[in-house]
Parts: sequence; C-alpha cells; structure tokens
Amino acid sequence: MSPTQTQETTLLQWLEHLCELQNSARHDRKVAWETEGQSISCNEQQKKLTVAREKYADFREVPQDMQVCALERTDKAFDGFYRRCKKGASKKGIQDIANGLSL
Repeated sequence: MSPTQTQETTLLQWLEHLCELQNSARHDRKVAWETEGQSISCNEQQKKLTVAREKYADFREVPQDMQVCALERTDKAFDGFYRRCKKGASKKGIQDIANGLSL
C-alpha cells in the first residue's frame, strides 16, 4: 500500500517540520550549555512547544504526539551525551543512530 500524492506531500511536510523542531531543540540545549552551563529539560521544551502551537499555525498542522516524540528523542540523545561526559569517554558526541555518526 502506498500513500496518495496528497498524503505523501503531507508526510514530507511533517518530516521537514519535525527535523527543524529537533534541530532547534538541539540548538537551544547547546547554546544553554555553552553560555550558561545549564541543561534544558524535555519538560521545558514541551512547554515552549505548547506556546508555539498556540501561536503558529504550522505547528498546529503536525500532530502534537509526533512533535513530543522529536523532543523526547533529543532528550534521550543529550542524556547519553551527559552520561558519556560523566564517565570521561573519549568519544562524547551526540550519536546519530540512523547514520552511525557522532555530532
């Protein structure tokens, strides 16, 4: 079974939005760590997501559970990063599981 052209277009738009959301979440966490030495929690980012969904129509077009999952994946990646930092691992980067790369 294949999606219709309309469904495929919608799914690709959602995917682009979710990639941008995840990259934005990563950026926010990185900047907070570098400038303030503090980490941002997933809950804090979800609160910002709620505000963005109220304010911007493009955020409301994508299902909220998908957006929350993107933030949770980012949180899980950063948890692993902080865990590797505490252990003193030589390779501490954020792991890109899909491509086997370190960021």
